[in-house]
Amino acid sequence: MKLHLKVIFVFCCCCLLTFLLSDSLSIIKLRPQSVHAWRQADCVSYTLNYYQNNQSFFEPQTHTLVGKNGHAASEFPLLYFITARFYKWFGVHEWFLRALNFLIFFIGCLCLLLIGFQFFDNKWLSLVPALFTFTSPFLYYYGLNFLPDVPALSLALMGSLFAFKYTRNKNVVLWYVAVLVFSLAMLIKVSAGISFVAFIGAMAIQQFYTRQSIIPTKHYKHIFTGLFITVALNICWIAFVVSYNKQSSSQQNLTGIYPIWDEQIRIILYICKRTLLYWSLVILNPLFWLLLVAGFFLLVRKIKAGLLRTFIWLNLVGAVLYSLLWFRAYQHHDYYMINPFVALIWIAFGACCVIDLMPLKQLYLNAGMGLLFFLAILYCGKVQTDRYYHFNGEAISADYYTVEPYLRSIGISRKDIVVSVPDKTPNLTLYFLNQPGWTEAFTWPGNNIDNFVSQGVRYIIVGDSGYLNNPLYAKHMGEKVGSYGSIAIFKIRH
Repeated sequence: MKLHLKVIFVFCCCCLLTFLLSDSLSIIKLRPQSVHAWRQADCVSYTLNYYQNNQSFFEPQTHTLVGKNGHAASEFPLLYFITARFYKWFGVHEWFLRALNFLIFFIGCLCLLLIGFQFFDNKWLSLVPALFTFTSPFLYYYGLNFLPDVPALSLALMGSLFAFKYTRNKNVVLWYVAVLVFSLAMLIKVSAGISFVAFIGAMAIQQFYTRQSIIPTKHYKHIFTGLFITVALNICWIAFVVSYNKQSSSQQNLTGIYPIWDEQIRIILYICKRTLLYWSLVILNPLFWLLLVAGFFLLVRKIKAGLLRTFIWLNLVGAVLYSLLWFRAYQHHDYYMINPFVALIWIAFGACCVIDLMPLKQLYLNAGMGLLFFLAILYCGKVQTDRYYHFNGEAISADYYTVEPYLRSIGISRKDIVVSVPDKTPNLTLYFLNQPGWTEAFTWPGNNIDNFVSQGVRYIIVGDSGYLNNPLYAKHMGEKVGSYGSIAIFKIRH
């Protein structure tokens, strides 16, 4: 037990070092910005509307009025709802959602460490898959962020801990805990179910194909009950999302698949090239990619047959199938790669199982791991700095971050409907303004400002002076009622 505590202590120290060297004390206070600010704004918009509009759990709402009054659903909004409760108790602080997501990420990696204790004789090896996950630059970026993908992955790792404990202890309580945690992971992001499906498949193969007794016969009813609970919960939520969005005429969330077979060859090649030359560099330290490839071949040749091996291969199959089904999303959205990343985690885990059987000197092994993860921590910090402080993508003026009190001071109510330009996202500037309304997102002939004005728009808020001469908007600009830095506010001309 003392050794276990030492390993956990070292893990926590490495996580703390990563946190500090990544400038996370400053990052956690930042407003939605940088890579995929669009999706970040959607998340905090759900949260703020839960708080200020007293929405019930099953009435998620955003600032954009695309659809009916901003009502829209996608992932299970538990994290947003919990954060809204914190807002009620302590005031509105966006870092609550960042901190909640990051805490779940840390606990998920800690659970991976505990799984290692079950499998490795050399307990220090448990650090490898846990820190491999925690120091992945893009997992860390989204873990300390507003999106729910990393919390979903982390919950899947927690579920895996209880599932493996069940197969060892045969305690059905552990199985039902695993089912509930996996179910929550899948409700938040259905793609987090890769590990659950892999575990069910691995148990079935070991039980009925290789004839290894993984599950007592008397527990079959519990396995099927758990499977039924998970499938039923997710079907019910998906049915709710479809119905809710249909009633609201909402189009702001991507809820379909984007399969590779619907793409042109040139797009497929472009996405593959972008993934290899760009996304790969933010997913992992290049050195880790080399070690992961070596670990994969080590795994193929040396890992023992059994539940873990089958589980690892089924995770890989699940990740490949997912990537084929959502292939087009990889063109612009690296966060779609978060949940299939679980296959890489388990490949690293399996490679450590093989290394555990090798007659390596502990001193050399620990020195190698220490150097490896120090480099990984530095690389993770560099990627965070690049993403937050050297981001070259589209950015909005920092004036938006502090403009809301000014709007109230000139008599604009929080409920006044506005059009905010320029903004290609549905919620980013509207969230900072804290106004319901429309942007340039999801507009087309017949659904633009001409139509919006007839639906009660009171103000046009302009963040780029070039739009003052844009005939589509200029014809609707009446009296100028205020300006805040680069932002100008006009009444609608009727």
